[in-house]
Amino acid sequence: MNKTYFSNNRVSPLALGFSLLILCISIAGCSGFYDVNPYSVVKDEDFNRNRDDLNAAAMGMYQPLSQEVHKFLLWGDARADMVTTGQKEPDPYINEFVLNAVSVQNPYTNYAGIYKTIARCNRQLEKVYEVAKLDDKILDRDAGAFYAEALLLRAYSYFLLVKNFKQFPIILSDLAENFRYVNESGDTVVRKAQSMTNAEIRNGFYYMNNREDILRMIYNDALTVLGILPINYLWNRNTLPAQERYGRVSQAMAATFASELALWLGDYQAASAFANSPVRNNNHTLGTSGTWINQFTGSFASLHSMFLLGYMYNNAFEGNRLQEFTSSVAKDGGRYYLKPASQVIKISFLMRAVIYALLSATK
Repeated sequence: MNKTYFSNNRVSPLALGFSLLILCISIAGCSGFYDVNPYSVVKDEDFNRNRDDLNAAAMGMYQPLSQEVHKFLLWGDARADMVTTGQKEPDPYINEFVLNAVSVQNPYTNYAGIYKTIARCNRQLEKVYEVAKLDDKILDRDAGAFYAEALLLRAYSYFLLVKNFKQFPIILSDLAENFRYVNESGDTVVRKAQSMTNAEIRNGFYYMNNREDILRMIYNDALTVLGILPINYLWNRNTLPAQERYGRVSQAMAATFASELALWLGDYQAASAFANSPVRNNNHTLGTSGTWINQFTGSFASLHSMFLLGYMYNNAFEGNRLQEFTSSVAKDGGRYYLKPASQVIKISFLMRAVIYALLSATK
């Protein structure tokens, strides 16, 4: 398989700042990315039977991404001059991101975790309507919500890849069944995975080189999702608890995501229109610039974003490496690999002071 190289194009602070509305807690080769089987414990025919199974599968789509948040911090904030090394003798591989000089052998450029999420999203997309036929309690809008959630999360996963890697494969189906992929001519091909050899599957992946084509594909998925996802978290006639609201994609997140994609594609009028949607949606808060720094503290970071891969601070280092990277408290697993850059701290407090002053003036 062709070696995949990390893109060393520096991320602009403006673009990153906008992306923080989508994911604030904030991805070498591609070895092992296809080696995913999230349903190896329970047989498929025993699992995909009802609404609860769909919801459990939906929760499973997020889990691989939550284990990668330390990489997202490196791929985004570190390369945008928003953080710097927190140790006197920094880890050389981590320091490569701060210096924006990432080497091919850097282990933090491994994107296998993202493809685990993509695989699970593909699985969900192919199973939703089959399960809906088996469970008469699943309304059309419920099935659509599950489908849109998987489509949006897959689109966001590819967005993480297109922002950071020069080449990566586009996989649009569950490899356990039909293998749907984009070939070198740009056509979508469908083959039975069971009839293909491992070599054929490996060679079948198409590495799209045209960034705009990939962004268009992602953008179209985001537009599809906008008309399907629930506005107020009414999934299967149940209102999601607050913790789950910040841990799952939403229509407001889809609108924010579509706005950012429109910016990348140069459609500024569409970007403005999409950005207006979350502003008008009272179920979300845009927060303030000062809350970004909370990811380096024990504060509950609920106001950062439209979409969070949330976690509880206590013992969170057992499930992911974010605290290891951002905390200076050794008992919490912290090694303080990264800390906010001094200029970011100054700007954050300045912006917060301006916002407070404006709010006080309007009272």
